[in-house]
Amino acid sequence: MSNGCRDHRGRFSAGNKYATLPRRAYLRRGRKLRMAALKAVTPQDMVAVMQVLVQKAREGSVSAAREVLGRALGKLQDVPFEFPPVDPVEREAAIQRAVDELRSYGIKVGVVENLYGERVLSGGIPDDLLEELECSGEAAPEQPEA
Repeated sequence: MSNGCRDHRGRFSAGNKYATLPRRAYLRRGRKLRMAALKAVTPQDMVAVMQVLVQKAREGSVSAAREVLGRALGKLQDVPFEFPPVDPVEREAAIQRAVDELRSYGIKVGVVENLYGERVLSGGIPDDLLEELECSGEAAPEQPEA
């Protein structure tokens, strides 16, 4: 099948108006500018620029640090990470320690089972502590509704 734009094999034919779009001129111009920039910059220039960027990064410039790290390390890859298995006995002991410590401060707290079958802490702020926070002008945390 052949039309005015393609030959019998489906390739663009000679004199095709789509082969000479302005974007090709734009790409050619960009390529020429990149080549001119590469010819103008020497390896010593690059070292000097990187040294200035490193110095600015050390002084606290976040954008300079981002540029140095981006150029030095390249694009960072995701690293797979697995959480270590949790020992159920150790988890229960940690929950009990947390409950005991919170109760020592007068906070009413208990252990409930959530939707996933995990035992978690549940509770609120005691009324006297809530009154102290309100009197001192500090923002009191929101209490869960019972």
